[in-house]
Amino acid sequence: MIVTGTTRQQTLDKLGYVVWKDLFDPPVDLLPLFDEYDALIDDVSARLEIDGAIEDRYTDLPLGRRVVRLGVETGGDIFRYTDICLPGARTTVDTPIHLGPAVFSLLTNPKLLDAVEHFIGPEILVHPVQHARMKPPQRLVPEELFYNTMISRTVWHQDQSVVHEAGDATEILTVWIPLTVANVETGCVVVVPGSHRDDLILHCLDTPKTKGLHIPEERVPPGAIPVEMDPGDVLFMHRRTVHSSLPNLSDDLRWSFDLRYSPVGAPTGRDWAPSFVARSRSAPESVVIGADEWRDMWLDTRDRISREPPVSFRWDPDDLRCA
Repeated sequence: MIVTGTTRQQTLDKLGYVVWKDLFDPPVDLLPLFDEYDALIDDVSARLEIDGAIEDRYTDLPLGRRVVRLGVETGGDIFRYTDICLPGARTTVDTPIHLGPAVFSLLTNPKLLDAVEHFIGPEILVHPVQHARMKPPQRLVPEELFYNTMISRTVWHQDQSVVHEAGDATEILTVWIPLTVANVETGCVVVVPGSHRDDLILHCLDTPKTKGLHIPEERVPPGAIPVEMDPGDVLFMHRRTVHSSLPNLSDDLRWSFDLRYSPVGAPTGRDWAPSFVARSRSAPESVVIGADEWRDMWLDTRDRISREPPVSFRWDPDDLRCA
């Protein structure tokens, strides 16, 4: 639901989600991300060409279609370089992660922090759960990557499921930001209004129809609706709102960021990953203001967890066999 003014908090409380229309000015706030990722793809494709992994870098194409073509040619391998988070226990010392200054600027954008403050108050922590999702047309996704939610449709889930119990009482706010048009054709988010008022649903691992941590279709509450958005809009969700995304049925890339914010001092439920203070009225000296410091946090974490892998699931894996 799209609302304005003081009713945004009321809407989030009632429905578990709210769209803040035109929060960003795309040419000012989002264009730097296109420039940064264009340089990233240029660098990665140059290395892949030298290694013989691709025959063409497609430098004549705009970023979205270029990424789609490179994704097809590399069997999805190009997408390993575009995310802004580490894969937990599967992390190695050379796992790719993108930690550019434009991403840091998005995380700490004053317009975004003002909106986050509207929901959780002025002591704002950038929570360590964060992703960049570049999703090519579903028909071009290799079969072996069909269940990879970073590049394919996202299965039904609640965001609270990917943090440990220590963070269950923390007011973790999900922030979903489309950089391209997100509609039914391109694969927008689908939410179940009011589902946040119930408890966390037991998620499952692999089943005959779906792989990865997810809520089986038969356990999804009724009433799901698509949330169509334009670049500049921002979706805010409660940590227990049941949601998924549709497949990208268009011919172009569907690109988004999903971020998390929580109050400073509250447990994140993901202690192995770095968080940082983005805004604090009570202790302004604690705010991290440099992209280099943020980058070093993640690189130090990668080195540490490649040697000492963290626990991946909040539940006993034996409890997640829901086939």
